Amino acid sequence: MITVFIVFQVIIAISLVVIILLQHGKGADIGSAFGGGNNNAMFAPADATNILTKITWGLVLAFFSITILISSYQKTSLDSELEVFKNSQSQEVINEEIPLIEDLPE
Repeated sequence: MITVFIVFQVIIAISLVVIILLQHGKGADIGSAFGGGNNNAMFAPADATNILTKITWGLVLAFFSITILISSYQKTSLDSELEVFKNSQSQEVINEEIPLIEDLPE
């Protein structure tokens, strides 16, 4: 199950990188970096959200949700493994023979 979550996590991460690189940023033109073009566009209100923005937010939500699922699954898995480890150690201590004083070397 954890493998499926990790595969989805990697696919979503790669998709996020691609979608973010496809978007056109506000004032991202090279001319506007040196004062050319319309400088007020940088402080203008944002355009209506387009499909790439909606996809980005959906992928971000999915990325964080799967991250929380993976961490909660790992925590419960770790707790159960620690419980088994504690039980096996206590069982070994119980089964170990304690030497008597007469058996100790002088």
